[in-house]
Amino acid sequence: MEVRPVTNEDMEKVLALGAAMWKESPTFSSHPLDLDKFRNLGNLCIGEPLFMGLVAVHDMEVVGFWGGSIQSFWYSDDTIVRDYVFYVTPKHRGSSAAYRLIKAAELWALNSGVSHISIGLSSAVDTDKTSCFFKKMGYTHNVTILDKRL
Repeated sequence: MEVRPVTNEDMEKVLALGAAMWKESPTFSSHPLDLDKFRNLGNLCIGEPLFMGLVAVHDMEVVGFWGGSIQSFWYSDDTIVRDYVFYVTPKHRGSSAAYRLIKAAELWALNSGVSHISIGLSSAVDTDKTSCFFKKMGYTHNVTILDKRL
């Protein structure tokens, strides 16, 4: 399993995986899918220094991806890396893909001078299992987000 920065050549596969993630998630699929918007985020992850996109590749196939950016807090100039998207195909869950993607994101954060990373779990897919995975990696439950459909 190789993890590396996303490239323009990866974009169509990443978009297809994004569509699969949207379809799998009851949260995400309750909203219209806009692949152009997702492509624009991907382009930021390739070309902007405050953004990063990573792909997990197994046997020359993209099987997962992570995207995030460096942001400051609303109350401080300290910075944090926040994720936008994190997905591993169902077939590769339980492999090293998720672990390697997160470790690579953490390394990018540290190399960028950032000492905190925040990962959101909003897909409503295997939330308990995913939360347990992150706790084993040293993450703590720090915030709660409440949602209400109007």
